[in-house]
Amino acid sequence: MLDPRAWAILARIKVGKWSAGVAASQLAAVVKPGVPLKLYLNLLAAERRRENHGGALAWARKAAAEHPGEPLAALWWGQCALGAQGFAEAEQAFRAGIELQPEWWDLYNCLGLALQGLARHGEAIRVFTKANELKPAEPAPLIHLAEAFLEVNDVASSLATARKLVELRPRDAAGHMLLAQALVGDNQSIEAEGEAALAVELDPVDPVALGSHGSTLLTLGKMAAADARSRAAVAIQPNLGIGYFNLVRSHRITESDRPLVDQMKAAAQEKDLGLGHRTLLGFALGKALEDLGEYKDAMGRYDEANRLDYLRKFGAQPFDMDLNLVGYERSRDLYPASLLAKANADSTPEPLPIFVFGMMRSGTTLLEQILSSHSAVGAAGEQRFWLANRSAAFTPEASLDHGRLDALRAEYLESLRKISPGMPMVVDKMPTNTMNVGLLQLAFPSAPLIHIRRDPIDTCLSIYATHNRVPIPWANSKENIALNYRRYLDLMEYWRRVLPPGRMLDVQYEELVEDPRPVIERILDYCRLPWEDACLHHERNERAVVTPSLWQVRQPIYRTSVARWRRFEPWLGALAELHETEPASR
Repeated sequence: MLDPRAWAILARIKVGKWSAGVAASQLAAVVKPGVPLKLYLNLLAAERRRENHGGALAWARKAAAEHPGEPLAALWWGQCALGAQGFAEAEQAFRAGIELQPEWWDLYNCLGLALQGLARHGEAIRVFTKANELKPAEPAPLIHLAEAFLEVNDVASSLATARKLVELRPRDAAGHMLLAQALVGDNQSIEAEGEAALAVELDPVDPVALGSHGSTLLTLGKMAAADARSRAAVAIQPNLGIGYFNLVRSHRITESDRPLVDQMKAAAQEKDLGLGHRTLLGFALGKALEDLGEYKDAMGRYDEANRLDYLRKFGAQPFDMDLNLVGYERSRDLYPASLLAKANADSTPEPLPIFVFGMMRSGTTLLEQILSSHSAVGAAGEQRFWLANRSAAFTPEASLDHGRLDALRAEYLESLRKISPGMPMVVDKMPTNTMNVGLLQLAFPSAPLIHIRRDPIDTCLSIYATHNRVPIPWANSKENIALNYRRYLDLMEYWRRVLPPGRMLDVQYEELVEDPRPVIERILDYCRLPWEDACLHHERNERAVVTPSLWQVRQPIYRTSVARWRRFEPWLGALAELHETEPASR
């Protein structure tokens, strides 16, 4: 029988006379094996209310050990482990609960959260899907499923899931907020802003909704409005990573922002801060400290942010250098010079794509902004079409299927018409089309192919200092960035050898920002476009920008990013070895 003193102590907790911490020491003497599950659940709930996740987990473990046949005990054990960020233990608990109650949707839903914490996003998607099948009218699995699809950059599936959630609960802010995030990923920023604004209207004090609205406003260049939303978000939740991340991207940080920087540092010290918040805070602090000239501390923040970002996206799985090399080798093997020579240069479709590509952070967004300032040129942003279909035009024996290539070309052109209706030319500025130059030559032998290059160390440092929404396994380590960069250089040299002479235009970023007009004239001439003065004033271009360069490309051309690496020279690590690669401004 339970000692009556235990119930008396629990009553004192409930009426607020004792904290759970004080009660715990008292209960240790009286809670013996065989007590009801309800007592344990009350105790761990009290610990959770005061955010003592370790104390809650201790009671949850006792509950599960005392009541091994109770799925509710397993559920609470797992939830307390999640609160303490013990994702492996949480997985163990939820799987134990599923063994006892295989039709309980909440166990699958929570298991998905544990798997996400372990960066096993594919498994999480399958588990959230199972939870949704068991409880179709419950919004939680759909919320987590939409988020999980975004984690793996499956924008189409995230869009479909978010729309389903909005249909299920049209007056809930969460669905509209997730739909906004998916629409941004699909380059539909105007529609995204409307959904994010509706989410805030439905729940004006939800800090995540406010932060999400701030993010969409940034993509549209509405910096002041984005700043206001983000400040409102962190006022409600002072450790909100996305709020601070938005604030540092909306302007250059100065000494007048020192209170904001101190607030971010304090938030980053919070013991139970989630991995996502901690990652965004790290990148935000790195950028802020760099703006303030505190380069050593900025690099330290970037180092920690990249460590956390890799952990969040890939868990304990190491970067596969051999698999990375296979991707580059396949790009060469599929497109020998003999195949590319057969491309029919007479085909000139409308709209005619202008393909802009180069290593990430090399200036592709700036170049797209300049080109799309021309009256005859639309902008499609980063289209993943050819990346997703890079093998679709080939048979299993690696032979080109001309019929399939024609179908892909038609499908792609139709998507460009929808994005920029009536425009004779449309820019697709997907950086990773460096892998697909051969395919683009076969599909569009008359389309401009523009490769932009930037100082190797500046490029790679910028990659390291930038939070990428999409998972890129090589982008969180200086060594892996340098390795990948060298492989990219080798591939670009291959394309120069096998393409017809003059087929691809190389643009040097440093030359573009030093003396813009002659470089822009050369680009327009290559694209067979007449000169327009608007191309000299790209900052007036009001189109949406969803890349990390969303603030920079709304400024007049500036040169301060040239030789940025010199400020970080003592802490470059493996990036310093790129001194030996071409070309550099030193």
